[in-house]
Amino acid sequence: MSEQEREPPVTELGTNLPPASTLAEQLSRFVPAGSLQVETITATNVVSGLQLNVLGAPIQQRTPPLLRPRRAEHFQDRTAEQAWLLDRLHPGQIVTISGPGGMGKTALVAEVLWSLAPGDSPPTRFPHGIVFHSFYGRSEAAVALEQLARTFGEDPLPTPAEAARRALGGKRALLVLDGAEEAENLGQVLAVSGSCAVLVTSQRRSDAADPALLLDLQLLPQDEAVAVVQAWQTQRQADEAVTLRICQLVGGLPLALRLAGSYLALHPEEGEEYLAWLEEDLLGALDQGSSSRKSVPVLLERSVARLRPQAQAVLRLVGLLALAPFARELVAGVLEFSPAATRRALEEVVDYGLLVRVGASYEVSHPLIHTYARQVLLAGEGATQQAALVARLVSVLTEHFPEVDHPNWEACERLVPHIQACAAHLEQQSTAQVEAAALFVQAGRYLQDRARYEQAEPLFQRALAIREHELGPNHPDTATSLNNLAGLYWAQGKYAEAESLLQRALAIHEQQVGPQHPATASSLNNLAELYRAQGKYAEAEPLHQRALAIREHELGPQHPDTANSLNNLALLYQAQGKFAEAEPLHQRALAIREQQLGPDHPDTATSLNNLAGLYQDQGRYPEAAPLFQQALAICEQQLGASHPTTRIVRQNYTSLLQDFSPRNEKH
Repeated sequence: MSEQEREPPVTELGTNLPPASTLAEQLSRFVPAGSLQVETITATNVVSGLQLNVLGAPIQQRTPPLLRPRRAEHFQDRTAEQAWLLDRLHPGQIVTISGPGGMGKTALVAEVLWSLAPGDSPPTRFPHGIVFHSFYGRSEAAVALEQLARTFGEDPLPTPAEAARRALGGKRALLVLDGAEEAENLGQVLAVSGSCAVLVTSQRRSDAADPALLLDLQLLPQDEAVAVVQAWQTQRQADEAVTLRICQLVGGLPLALRLAGSYLALHPEEGEEYLAWLEEDLLGALDQGSSSRKSVPVLLERSVARLRPQAQAVLRLVGLLALAPFARELVAGVLEFSPAATRRALEEVVDYGLLVRVGASYEVSHPLIHTYARQVLLAGEGATQQAALVARLVSVLTEHFPEVDHPNWEACERLVPHIQACAAHLEQQSTAQVEAAALFVQAGRYLQDRARYEQAEPLFQRALAIREHELGPNHPDTATSLNNLAGLYWAQGKYAEAESLLQRALAIHEQQVGPQHPATASSLNNLAELYRAQGKYAEAEPLHQRALAIREHELGPQHPDTANSLNNLALLYQAQGKFAEAEPLHQRALAIREQQLGPDHPDTATSLNNLAGLYQDQGRYPEAAPLFQQALAICEQQLGASHPTTRIVRQNYTSLLQDFSPRNEKH
């Protein structure tokens, strides 16, 4: 074997080690003065595992660490949250702050730490100091454990976990673990904490070791949000109304408020220009750098990237929905997920703080998430995929939208915002869906019943436009849409606009479905009511009589639509002073509604009010008063005190009392 190939001689491990005193001297050159706290130093050869024990004299006590992050500029107190944390941060406790990115978790931690230790001495409750570790960019548990060990003078041997456990044994320190959603194994770090207190920040609620010690950080209230933006403007304050509007647009998210405030600090004369920028391109105006600390879009992009594909699909759907609560069933139906997959995906997004659960519904934790979902995630889909998603949403909403009746109003209210969002998407895509038209009509009817006419009108108009385009101008469904829109105009006193639509609808129905069809009766009734409202009694009476005859024959004498015709014809007679003809019609309409709809239905209240009005017109005040009282009670309970129908009934009852009281006094 050549000289180069000859193996070196084998030396037994440990036989050539220097004396213990020499090793101690050598070690002292690499360890800061006063950093060793034990009498026996244990080192391990990481290759062989052989340990060497060196006895030495006691070493000077280390100064307790005080590792505190820099305080955020212009931090707003969050007084309640600080008090909550200070009350629970005690040795042995693991407290967690949770919230989506940009909510100011680290900033809150900094305030709490500086409150606990404002100077150079450790706080009384944590005499062994404060250690701060961030997992951002350093996700490995071993890195955190090594930092803990070295901070307290322990070499990370034989393993970082064992060294950290030795370092923390018997200590009362405060360990702060920031950004735990990035940690690859948070539990391994928590396992060595011993009697120390631990404060964890994470976007994931599931990182909380104890749900009772979990603080869900919320958006800043409006007054504190305004104070944040104003605090940056030391030279010149932006107009108060401008600042308030900026805060409303960014939704109280601390990061967004800080970015807005810092921009205005650099451009104090551009308050209105910056507001216009926010209104035009909200995410663009909050993108002031490439890091998550200077850009809301970057922050949200990194948050979404942590989600699995199905959870990301949920957020894309959120961009299609309105900024309003939504049900799990809506997500399952549109995305065609199984119930279990839907639950897992929603729970993941909730866990990261991007959605919150409110009762049985879900909603975004702050409006900027909705904006990002709409402008980035949804916009990233191709036109074909977007259209398919909208079509499925229309089908699911149609399936879930209930009959428009007052017992179902709460269910209708939950779905209407998402139907309005669908209408906006279809209009933007220049897409017409016949199924969507029927859905818009249902939502419009509900909004009209709630006297929200301005919201109902675009839905009725969109439904009419779709049906005219897809079905033709003379289709019966087109006539139905004409009737719906005309009824809305009539309710607002827009008689001229309503009359032309009703006449056109009547002509279509008579031609397409026949003169004796219930749809024709509806058109006759609607046109007659419009004439009655304008005092055109001669034109109204034959139309009402014809509508009543059709409904009695085709629908039956006890049908609610028959009751409507009876009620309307009675009002026409009453307006003409034909009280004898009106009274039996009112009484019959009331009996049908009580039987078919129930004694507490708003239509029943209408009949009670109308019959009471007839008695009042005849001076039959004792008979009118209890009917008005009953009608008012129903309206206040079912419609609310501010509903137009409630106000009308209340005014009628007040008028009766004014007429009736003097007569009571004479007796």
